[in-house]
Amino acid sequence: MKINFLLFLIIAILQNAQAIDINNSNEQEVRLLYISQEPLQPQIYTNQIFPLTLKILVAKEEYLNLYYKFKDTDSCKVLSKDYKRERSNLTLFDTFLIECNQTQALSPVFDITLIDKNYNVIQSAVLDSKPIRTIKLNPDNKFANLYANEVNLINYQSTNFNNKQNLVLFELETKISNIKDFKINGYEKQEFDFYDDDNQSLNYKFNYSVWVPKSEESIRFKYFNQLTHKYQSIIIPIIVIDDSVTTQTDLAPVEKHFNFFKYALLTFAILVLMFFFFHRKKIIYLVLVLFVVASSINDFLPYRKVCIKPNTQIKVLPMEKGSIFLITKTKTYAQEINNIEDYTKIKLGNEKIGWINNENICKN
Repeated sequence: MKINFLLFLIIAILQNAQAIDINNSNEQEVRLLYISQEPLQPQIYTNQIFPLTLKILVAKEEYLNLYYKFKDTDSCKVLSKDYKRERSNLTLFDTFLIECNQTQALSPVFDITLIDKNYNVIQSAVLDSKPIRTIKLNPDNKFANLYANEVNLINYQSTNFNNKQNLVLFELETKISNIKDFKINGYEKQEFDFYDDDNQSLNYKFNYSVWVPKSEESIRFKYFNQLTHKYQSIIIPIIVIDDSVTTQTDLAPVEKHFNFFKYALLTFAILVLMFFFFHRKKIIYLVLVLFVVASSINDFLPYRKVCIKPNTQIKVLPMEKGSIFLITKTKTYAQEINNIEDYTKIKLGNEKIGWINNENICKN
């Protein structure tokens, strides 16, 4: 009797355990997230920025969004938290920008959480690392460690720094680039003047300074175009005028020659009209002389003086993030040369030229 009871008890326990396993397995089968990685582009270069697309099937119509956590590997990292999303029914295609620094690399780990409209966690899923093979480039010494979809030279200017060096400042605009690694070979001293370190789009507009020997006439470097898979050159001319800080828009020898001929022509016209006035004694020639003098008098008037407040930043370019070459300690007076929007171009007593914000001009 005791043996039968023990057998019955064992059978009951086993049946109960089997029922629990069946219920658990049924609960585990309710899967809402299906994640996979789309095929990568055929050629990926070491340190290149490339897109990696995740395909996510969400087997649920009502939800708020997906929340991502990234775990970078030693060889690959996600460069931007922003991603581009495309949708096809219940399937999402989220594209991230990735950089790998090894030829035999592993993609980052993606931890994805599904959130409902009340910000509650519905379900989580993980996409583990996948192998990625990259091609290592063998560039020449003109390569500036810059990978980008596009690079444009916006502005540049040159100034005398000392007896041996000129200071060249330029502004670049890049699209999808790794500017943190940017460095031009052959120059000991160079630095960023400004760039947005938290730029999630990876599109940058920045100022850069390079100290170059006086014997050099240009700065040349190359970047790798990620769209054409070719090196492209950037050439920055070095032109120093009168050893003063000058924006590149001032470097116009054609315009200066034109001004010389204009003044010479005005002088010749006045002399001719005065000759006819004295020989023909007609008042019309004197009127013409007065008219020519009056119309050109502004060209000969001295620059207007402006008062600059203490602690004013004098910049090389009229830009909010432009390079600063001087900060005034006391109230300073300078000559006003030109105006562009919120900035005034000035000439200091030491012949240096720069730009100040109009807010820094003393009020009468």
